[in-house]
Amino acid sequence: MTAVLPIAGQRQVVRAALRLLAADRRAVTVVLVLSSLAAVAGLGGPWLLGRVVDTVAAGGGAGTVDRLALAVLGCAIAQTLLSRQALGVAYRFGERTAARIREDFLRRALA
Repeated sequence: MTAVLPIAGQRQVVRAALRLLAADRRAVTVVLVLSSLAAVAGLGGPWLLGRVVDTVAAGGGAGTVDRLALAVLGCAIAQTLLSRQALGVAYRFGERTAARIREDFLRRALA
């Protein structure tokens, strides 16, 4: 019982990871797109906040500041919703991938 267990090389690990990603391309694409959109929405808030500061410094009206503040709120809500959707898709992808790994392990172990 002192035998060394086999360890996969880096190439084997990368190949296996790519195979798992390719098995569910649609979910991976959706996660990447939703996460990217959430990141873009997250960038809108600080930029709009800078516009609020510039507007106030230039003596802009309260209506303009209110519209910009509403847009900041919209960016925050959009980022939250997009992030939540991305996480939901990612969780389901992870569960399906874990199931594939378990099934493959059992198939190889019982062969």
